Amino acid sequence: MGASIIGYPELTISITNTSEKDISAIQFYAVPYDVYGDEITSWKNQNNLYTDTAIGAGKSTSISYQFIEDRVKTVKLYIYSVYFSDGTEWGNKDAAKSTILDHGALVEVSGES
Repeated sequence: MGASIIGYPELTISITNTSEKDISAIQFYAVPYDVYGDEITSWKNQNNLYTDTAIGAGKSTSISYQFIEDRVKTVKLYIYSVYFSDGTEWGNKDAAKSTILDHGALVEVSGES
């Protein structure tokens, strides 16, 4: 977590594809927290994040998301769906929030809190 050029919170994710398949898309779920470590529950429009940037087998990339809620200092980030170019999927792109929080892969995000 950091700040964008215009001062809004920005999350940069570095992704390495350790599989033997090309990745076509990844879906993330972000739970935002303020400086006190309290979840920002009024923040509804940016929980579901995704990328459709292709990532070849064994390759890496970085993606960034800028948040419009300036109180966001850190997030808990869950990966819940990875869609491969051969049509297979890890996880479930249609997973409910409770399933994502229980079974999604949690990624540690360092931030400002």
